Amino acid sequence: LRLAALAQRARCAPGEIPDDVVPWVTALLEEIRTASVSGAGSEPPRGAAPTLIGQVRELLEEHAAGRPAPWTEELLRTLHAALDDRVDDRIALVLAQLRSPDWGQRSDAIWLCGGLIRVWRGRYEEVVRLVGDQLHDPEPRLREAATSFLERLFELGAPAADALAARLARAPRGPADGFGDGSGGFGGRSGGFGEGCGDGFGEGFDGVGPSGREGALIALARAGDVRAVPLLARALEEGEVRRELLYAVDGLGPSAAVL
Repeated sequence: LRLAALAQRARCAPGEIPDDVVPWVTALLEEIRTASVSGAGSEPPRGAAPTLIGQVRELLEEHAAGRPAPWTEELLRTLHAALDDRVDDRIALVLAQLRSPDWGQRSDAIWLCGGLIRVWRGRYEEVVRLVGDQLHDPEPRLREAATSFLERLFELGAPAADALAARLARAPRGPADGFGDGSGGFGGRSGGFGEGCGDGFGEGFDGVGPSGREGALIALARAGDVRAVPLLARALEEGEVRRELLYAVDGLGPSAAVL
């Protein structure tokens, strides 16, 4: 209720948001997380929903599944909108969320800081680095959010380059794993960037699938990191790649001459 009241006040009177709003909101989020975890219980499964409204409800429930307090997302969106040009406060709030033990809060932070970075100038190096850390989280929805965010940063994604390279390096290498022999890799039919699963660059990306791994490679190349070059070479040998992956070659400068 206190967080909802703060969000409503911010919406109606943004000029009255207190200077110490970030530590206050962070403390409230931690309190909500702790209370939600301790009081969490399993809900009975719903039956199939034949109507459009029922299908929308299922999508929303899938999005909220496993999250202690999914309703905080909309409140934080309202607060971010009210903070507007208070960029330092918004960055501090995003950083606090990205350090939360709750993967849902970290996921919300990723989606929220996307609009922040597109509109306002600021010091986002730590934000980007922490988003890169989410690539190693066991929750696939969080990894997907992080990959999608980093893919759109281009050179601003450089602070996450080590995390991206480490993520890509965890896949199998060599002909037996689908590089260059048409049996997998980036574009092969049995587990690459094209479709399928198994070895190579399909479901081997810790369950994220082809699009997640391809997005990580696009992000690394757009950041201008030369570690993307050999992986891009393998991808191009396979044949079927996303158009964005081809355009990402430009971000590598002279190091891409070997391609």
